[in-house]
Amino acid sequence: VLGQTEKDRYFRPQPADNVPTTDRFTVNGYDGKGPRQLFFKNKAETLVGKYRLEGDAPKEIVVTAQRSVRVMGRLNKQKDDLPAAHYFVACEKCLLPGDKVSPVDFSIHWCHTDDDGRFDIKGLMAGSLYKMEAFDRSIAKDIHFTIDLTDAKPGDVIQIDNISDGDGKSSVDTLGQRSETKEPNTSKLVRTVASPQKTTQAKSESATADVAAPEKSVADTTSLQVAIALPDGGVAEETHVALAGASRDYSKSLLLGNAITGKDGTCTLTYKGLSEIAEESLQLIARKDGAAVGWMKLNLFDLESDDSFEFSLKEQGIINGRLVDIDGQPASGETLQVQGVMNPKAKLGSRGAGAGLRTPTNKLAGTTPQAWVQPVTTDNDGKFQLKGIPKNLGTFLKLVDSKRFAPQQIALNTEMSEQRGSRDGTYRPLVKNFKPGEEVVLTLSPAKIITGKITYEDTNEPVANAKVSIWSSQEEYGSMISVQGRTDEEGKYRILPNPGIRFGVSAYPPQGVAYMGRKAEELKWENSDTNRNVDIQLPRVTLVKGLVIEEGTGLPVSDATITFESSGKSLPKNAITGWEAQQKTDNDGKFTYAVPPSRGTLVVRKKDSNYVLQTMESRMMTEGKPGGNRFYANAFHWITVEEGTDSIDAEIEVIPGKTVRGVMVDEEGKLIKEAIILTRLKSWNLAGGWRGDTPPTLGGKFELTGLEPGESYKVHFLDAKRKLGATIDLKATDEEVKVVLQPCGSATAKFIVEDEDDREKMTAIQSPALYFRLRPGVTKFDFKAMRLGKLAADEDFNVNIDRVNYGGAINGHGPKLDDELRVTYPALIPGATYRMETSFASGMLDDYIGYKEFTVEPGQLLDLGEFKPKF
Repeated sequence: VLGQTEKDRYFRPQPADNVPTTDRFTVNGYDGKGPRQLFFKNKAETLVGKYRLEGDAPKEIVVTAQRSVRVMGRLNKQKDDLPAAHYFVACEKCLLPGDKVSPVDFSIHWCHTDDDGRFDIKGLMAGSLYKMEAFDRSIAKDIHFTIDLTDAKPGDVIQIDNISDGDGKSSVDTLGQRSETKEPNTSKLVRTVASPQKTTQAKSESATADVAAPEKSVADTTSLQVAIALPDGGVAEETHVALAGASRDYSKSLLLGNAITGKDGTCTLTYKGLSEIAEESLQLIARKDGAAVGWMKLNLFDLESDDSFEFSLKEQGIINGRLVDIDGQPASGETLQVQGVMNPKAKLGSRGAGAGLRTPTNKLAGTTPQAWVQPVTTDNDGKFQLKGIPKNLGTFLKLVDSKRFAPQQIALNTEMSEQRGSRDGTYRPLVKNFKPGEEVVLTLSPAKIITGKITYEDTNEPVANAKVSIWSSQEEYGSMISVQGRTDEEGKYRILPNPGIRFGVSAYPPQGVAYMGRKAEELKWENSDTNRNVDIQLPRVTLVKGLVIEEGTGLPVSDATITFESSGKSLPKNAITGWEAQQKTDNDGKFTYAVPPSRGTLVVRKKDSNYVLQTMESRMMTEGKPGGNRFYANAFHWITVEEGTDSIDAEIEVIPGKTVRGVMVDEEGKLIKEAIILTRLKSWNLAGGWRGDTPPTLGGKFELTGLEPGESYKVHFLDAKRKLGATIDLKATDEEVKVVLQPCGSATAKFIVEDEDDREKMTAIQSPALYFRLRPGVTKFDFKAMRLGKLAADEDFNVNIDRVNYGGAINGHGPKLDDELRVTYPALIPGATYRMETSFASGMLDDYIGYKEFTVEPGQLLDLGEFKPKF
C-alpha cells in the first residue's frame, strides 16, 4: 500500500510489517482535507490497483486489481554503439490513469540492466505514463525515456529496443514491438527521449514535454492571490509584488515570481523554484512610489491555502544622508543598496521582525526587483536621499561596486550602540542613530587591496579558477566576515576585503584535483598601506572519488554536503579541512574530495532532507576514541588513506526517514501563530554540532523530517511572546500530532557574596548565563572531561534561543541581577532542562563547570536557592 498527498509528492512503500498478508488493509492519517492517492501492487508484481481517496472517507474502500503490464527493452550507448550494461533504471515520475494532477515521483519501479543492456520492468499499470531515467554511476550521461501505456491493456508485454543516449538530438522515437507471448498484448508507440544534459532543470523540462499538460505540473509554475493595501487602508493599485526567499545556504536571495496589482489592489502571482530556497526564508514583498515597502512572512503550509494573502504597505520615512571619506571629502558616485529593514525589538525571523534581500537579488537579471527598495547613488557632494524605508524602523545598507572604498555594511536607526562595548568582539557594521529629518553623515572606510598568486606546491603551476576567501576582523580576538573571489588563468587574484585590522587569506583548488586548500599566515594591518601581496601554494594529497546513494533504492543523492574530519596530525601545514573545505554531490550523487594521508571520517549531510540524522562523537570521528561533542550527519564513512595513494573510491549510503506533521495550539484550541521548535532534527551548524538559534515556525503547523523508526525524539516548543511552551516525545509512527502549549515556568536564584570585591564582580556580570540543554552531557566548556571520554551536552545559551525575553535582535535585554543579587529567568519551557551558571572564570578553563541544572513545570516559579559564586 502506497500513499501520496498534495504536500508529499512521493509514493513511499510502507514498512514491511505494515504490508497486509490478506485482502484487508487500513489507511492511517487521512484528514479529509486533500486528495490522497493509493497504489497497490502484489509481491509477484503481476497485479496492480489504484484508488483516489478524497473528501469524506467511505466506510470501506474496495479496490479492483488488474493484471499488470510488463516492459522489456535494451539500452544502447549510441556514441560507441555499446550496450548500456549495468545501468540503474528507475521510474522518476508517473501519471496514473484518470488522475488530472501533477506527475508524482514513483520510485517503486526500478531494475538493473544486464551485460547486454537489457532491462525488465514489471508491475506497471495500463493507462499510465511513466517518465524513466537510466544512468551509469561511472559516466556523465543519463538516458531519459518515456513509457507510454495510455492505450495499453492489462496483461500486455511490451518490448522496446535500441534506446540510446542520443547524438545531440533532443529526442528519438522508436516503435515498441510486441513480444511473442500467450498473454494478451497490444502494439504501442513508445517514445524515447535522449538527454545528455544532467541537471535537474533538464529533467524537469523533459518531464514537461513528455506528459500532456497535467494540472500543476512539478515543472510548471504555481500561483497565489495577493491583495495589497495602502498605509491608510486604501487600495494599492499598480503596486509591484514579489515572492522571494534565501538560497538554501543563505548566501543570496532568489526571486521566485513577481506581479503588479490592478486597480482593485489585487494580483495573481505565479512562482516556481521553491526547492531552491531555505524554507524559513519565504516572504512576499511589495512597493509603490510614495509609500514604504511592505512584507509578509510565509511558510510552505501557507502556500497550500487557497486564501488570498493580504498585507499593507508601510508609512514612508525618507532618509537624507551624505557619504564622506576619512578626510571629510565627498564620496560621489557611490551606490548604496538596502539589504534589510527591521524592527529592533523583534526576534530575528519572526513575522514582525522585518524583511530583506541579499544581493544578487534576481538570479536571472542580477538587478534589484521593483518590489524592493531601489538602490541610490550619491551626487557630486556625496549626498543621497533614500525612499521607500518604513518610518521608525531600522535599515541595513551595503556599499556596492566601489573602487575607492572597502565593501562595508551600514546600520541606520537599529538601536545598536554606536560605540563598541568592552565585551563586544563581534564584527560590526558602521552604526548611526539619528532623529527624523536629520541628515546623517557616514564616513566610509578606505579600500585595502590584497593581491597574490595561487600555485600547486609540487609543480609551481598556476591554479586557474581557484576560490580565494579573505576574512576581516575589527578586533584582536574578534569574529570575522569574509568576501570571495577567483583567480584568473595565471592563478592571480585581486580582492578588496571588508574593513578590519586582522585578515586571513584562504585558497581552494578547483573541484576534482588532488590538492588541498591552504590558509596563509594571519595578516595584521593597522597602518595606512593600501596594498598587500599574499601568495599560497596548494599541497598535493589523495583524491577521494565518492558516490552517495539512498539505502534500499540505490538512487543518487544530489546536493549533499561532504566534509572530512581527521585528527589533523598528518595535515600539511595550514591545510584546510572540516566544514571550511566542504564539497557538494552532483546530480548523480558523485563527489570528489582531497584528503591527506591519514585516518578520518567522510561526513555526509543534506540540509532540510528526509534522511535520518545519525550521531557520532567528535573524538570517535577523528581519533577512534570516545568523547567530545555530538556530531550530526546523514552518514559517516571511516577511511584510511596511505601515503602515496593517488585516489580511492567510496560509496556511502543514507537512510530515508519518516515525516511527521502536526499542529500547535494553546489551551483554548487556537493555533499558535509563531513558535520556536527545538529538536535534534532541526538546526545543526556547519561544524556538525547542534545549535539553538533557529527561525520561528509560523502559522501553527509544523513538519519534522528524517525520523528513524524505533527512535524517540525529544521536541520542545516555545511561543516566546505569549510565554507558552511544551515538551513531547515524538516517534516515526506518530501521525498528525497535536501539541498543546501551556504557560511557561520561571526560576529564581540568589547569589551570596562575602566582600565588596565579589559584589563588584557579580555586578559586572549583570546576568549569570542560562543554558538550554537539549541532550545530556558535561558542560561544553569541560574540555578535561571530554578528553577523558565524556560526551558534551547539546546545549546553547538561552539568549540564542529566546531573544524576546532574553535578548533582542540587536540589544540584549534579558534578566539582570537586582540590588540583592537575585536573578529571575522567565519563559522557561515546561519539561525542558536548563543550566544556570554559578561559577565564573576569565577564560575557557578545564574546570569551568559551575552550574545548577533544573526543570520547571507549567506555570511554576522554581526557587533554585542561594549560591556563593566562585571566580
